[in-house]
Amino acid sequence: MKITVLGTGGGARAHIAKLAGLGHEVHVGTRDPRATLARTEPDMMGTPPFKEFLAEHPGIQLHTFGDAAAASDGLVINGIDGHNAVAALSAIADRLAGKTLIDYAVPYIYNPDVEHPWPTPWAARTLCLLPQRAKTAGQSDYGRHGLHRWPPPLGHPGP
Repeated sequence: MKITVLGTGGGARAHIAKLAGLGHEVHVGTRDPRATLARTEPDMMGTPPFKEFLAEHPGIQLHTFGDAAAASDGLVINGIDGHNAVAALSAIADRLAGKTLIDYAVPYIYNPDVEHPWPTPWAARTLCLLPQRAKTAGQSDYGRHGLHRWPPPLGHPGP
């Protein structure tokens, strides 16, 4: 199966490696493939440059977000950091139409000095911007107080 993973961070890499190891054709989306491959230093989380990951995992294809989404047979996994996910997914909504999107993005800015209010569940924002998708699965919001499911179970007021 041709599966797309959007993002190149640690979470995305875990999905990419496992899916490739299971024999799937994995397409990876990033904002700017050339810039991603040009990086030589670890990212802010200490993750080695993506080109090193690619060298250890031959056969994985790197594209722009839109081209990667278009390459999928029907499954797209969103690993774009929540701070950028809404804009990135909005820009490629037409290429996500009819596909299943597994979204584990969190609305987190990687800065310890930033307060993280959670006024609108992140998954709800993603659902609203992708009205043409077939279905969205596995959406979650990680708030200051732990994992929240959205939508909440029937009868539960939500986070």
